[in-house]
Amino acid sequence: MSLRDFHILFIAASIILSIFFGVWAIRWSIAYEAGTYLSYGIGSFLLAFALILYSVKFKQKTHF
Repeated sequence: MSLRDFHILFIAASIILSIFFGVWAIRWSIAYEAGTYLSYGIGSFLLAFALILYSVKFKQKTHF
């Protein structure tokens, strides 16, 4: 596995983890009316979106 492939795999794992955390935080904020967790969930989804944009740019930059 090349360094490029490992980087793409690590980004994909980070996107999945960020989405799962965002879902968990939003569900927690709804169940316990905790506004802080809502902001964590929104921030997590924004991070996942930024990672998706980064992965697209990275793939375009390092295509073979």
